[in-house]
Amino acid sequence: MTALSTPADILPTYDREARDFQAKRNRSLFEKPCLDRMIGMTPRNVPTRRLLDLGCGPGAPIATYLSERGMAVTGIDGAATWLICLHKPCPTPAPFTQI
Repeated sequence: MTALSTPADILPTYDREARDFQAKRNRSLFEKPCLDRMIGMTPRNVPTRRLLDLGCGPGAPIATYLSERGMAVTGIDGAATWLICLHKPCPTPAPFTQI
C-alpha cells in the first residue's frame, strides 16, 4: 500500500529533491511562449516592471529570462534548498526569500 503524502510533506520533499531536479531541469525554456505573452501584458509606462515569482525554485531559467528582458524579479519559495541552489540566476540583483 502506498502512503499518501500530506501538505506537511511538500517542503521537505522539495528540499530533498532540489539538487537532483536542478541538475536534470530542461534548460530549453519550453515556457518561453507563455513568458513572452505575460511580458507583453505588463505595463510599459512604469520605470521598472516588477514580477513576484511565488514558488520560484532555483530561479533559472525562468527568472533569468525575465530579468534579461527588463523585469525586476522577486522570488519567494518555501523550500530553503531551492534558494541555496541559486547561483547568480539573474543578470541584475534580485531578492529571493524563503517563507
